[in-house]
Amino acid sequence: MKLQYPFAVLGLLMASLFHYIPFSSIPETIEEPIIQETLTFKDDSYSFKISPDISASEEKVMACPAASNLATPYNSNNGQRGCMFDVAATNEVIIRCFDVNTYAGTTANYEIYYKAGSFIGSENNAGAWTLLGTATGITSAGNNQPTPIPITVDVTIPAGQTYGFYVTNDFGGGTSYTDGVTTTDFLASDGNITVTGGVGKSYPFGLTFVSRLFNGTIFYDPGGIPPCPTARAFVR
Repeated sequence: MKLQYPFAVLGLLMASLFHYIPFSSIPETIEEPIIQETLTFKDDSYSFKISPDISASEEKVMACPAASNLATPYNSNNGQRGCMFDVAATNEVIIRCFDVNTYAGTTANYEIYYKAGSFIGSENNAGAWTLLGTATGITSAGNNQPTPIPITVDVTIPAGQTYGFYVTNDFGGGTSYTDGVTTTDFLASDGNITVTGGVGKSYPFGLTFVSRLFNGTIFYDPGGIPPCPTARAFVR
């Protein structure tokens, strides 16, 4: 027997076949391309590749227990070993610890210093600063992400006073910051503290790069609250 309409029959068979394949069983195969961009920090000649998801954070990381925290913008376009900045207290506060924007893809040792009064005028004077502690083997959380620095600060700033802070590392990492307009640029403020300015520094008290704005988070308690017990652990 000769089929008079072979193509019509074939078409009906194909239509019948596709009719019984549910759309949910057809896999999604179209993906967005991964686009990488090279970011170079001119103060340090440090370069690394960033992709669209490098700054995506799935879990909120808290550096240490504290009643309050204040973050400056994480929008770095530059960096060096360290960054100095000021914290002014409207009311008495106790600075507990910091998150910092650090070089993506690095693991390094970090140090935190402080001084009563502004950092301005003491950028190269090591004797004006007190070392609070050192943390070893700190791995960056990524570009423009808060990296907890597990150094207990516990510095009280009296109401109406300004203290300078300096976060730095000895080798192999870096502190990411943002080019500013002046050394005293406003960064962030709430009802208790105001964060301003910054300069970039080569380690430890070497070259100064003016108008470099701190990227980080300040964790603090109101004045009069005693330090947490030694059993306190940094949450990572």
